[in-house]
Amino acid sequence: VFILYVKERHARSYFQGMFQDLRTEFNTRVADEAKKMFDAWREKEFTVLREHMQKDFEQRLEQLKEQVRKEYEVRYQQWIQEKEKEIREDAIKRSISTLLGRIGEHIAPLIIAQKLGINPKDLRFLGTPIDYIAFKGLSDGKPEEIVFIEVKSGKTPSLSNRERAVKKLVEARRVRWIMFSLTREVEELRPILEEEIKNIVEQQVKKDSQENS
Repeated sequence: VFILYVKERHARSYFQGMFQDLRTEFNTRVADEAKKMFDAWREKEFTVLREHMQKDFEQRLEQLKEQVRKEYEVRYQQWIQEKEKEIREDAIKRSISTLLGRIGEHIAPLIIAQKLGINPKDLRFLGTPIDYIAFKGLSDGKPEEIVFIEVKSGKTPSLSNRERAVKKLVEARRVRWIMFSLTREVEELRPILEEEIKNIVEQQVKKDSQENS
């Protein structure tokens, strides 16, 4: 009887240990499966949440862009309205400046005549290196002086290097009178021209003679 009791106790202990091991393994597997299921659920939920947040962010960004665009359109229109008067005035001023410049080119002789007391008939237009030479009083038979005149239309007129050089020559009184006798000069060239014509004729005669032979 004692031996059977010992065997029974041993078998009960053995089965209890085995049962305990099985329960521990079962719990471990259940925990692992639960963790896997939880991780899969969490990843799925995170994916859905991320997509939702991305979509919501893009919508909010588009709304913000549209809001900013409308706001700046309103500000731009306000700026246009505020600056319209200034822009128109500036355009008118530019047009007037251009018009006065064009008119000035045509009425320059009249302005010069009025300001300098020179008869327009005494003005001679050169254009370059200076615009006008005035022989003041010449048309009235009472010549007074010769005036070199350069016309500038800019607000801050400045002379070119050539114009400045002419101005220095006039101010230094490096001006003189020369009478050139064209007839005399041509007569001096006559012998040279006749000799040249003679040579040309002789060369032509010689050439014709060679071709005929």
